Amino acid sequence: MTVSPPPVGPNLQQWARGVNAYLQRWMPRLQWKRGGDNPSENGVILWDETQGHPVVSSESEWLPLMYRDQMGTVNYSDATTSGSPISLIGGTWATLTNDGLGAQTYTEYLPIGVTSMLTGTGQLDVSQLSIGSFVMIRPDFTITPSTNNQDVEFRYSLGSGAGAYTLVKREGRMDSGSNIPYRYALDAHFIYIGNADTRDSPITLQVKTSGAGSVVNSGMALMVFAR
Repeated sequence: MTVSPPPVGPNLQQWARGVNAYLQRWMPRLQWKRGGDNPSENGVILWDETQGHPVVSSESEWLPLMYRDQMGTVNYSDATTSGSPISLIGGTWATLTNDGLGAQTYTEYLPIGVTSMLTGTGQLDVSQLSIGSFVMIRPDFTITPSTNNQDVEFRYSLGSGAGAYTLVKREGRMDSGSNIPYRYALDAHFIYIGNADTRDSPITLQVKTSGAGSVVNSGMALMVFAR
């Protein structure tokens, strides 16, 4: 909201008192960002009422000021696969679905301006983050192999079209026996939002085993650093 000082009137003493009151009330406050405000000059700080936080002009762009609420955490817990595990076919990537409806889901501590990080199909959605942000992801899933000594791989599928790529991690071998659960829940992975293709494309979590089995996805915990 932009408020103008009182206009000059015939009574200069009264006008001076009005200007003094205006300065005392409004000078400590940030001016509100309007649609026509141009960030071409670096270092201008305004209040963005639409986003609910202050912004600063830098390199012809309005950027949010870094403060506490640009960091956040969220946990998306799945309620479906515990009762209906995902089937695994040896040598084939299987997507870890996540409905976000589990009892351990919490979204109260997302960074300011971010309303959700889960798509309707259970993929990770980073589209509300700016380029230069990053996310730490701790997946939590349990594999039950049909045979012993199976290899396990985990990956993120990112980007789309010509910009599609994957980040793969070998999880080792399940060699303590078959038809028993192997839980993977302690590794946290760094995902950097380095370009528009990574930001605008859903991120899919997948597992692959060397033989048949099933997997239950408990969910994923996220630590978010929003630029």
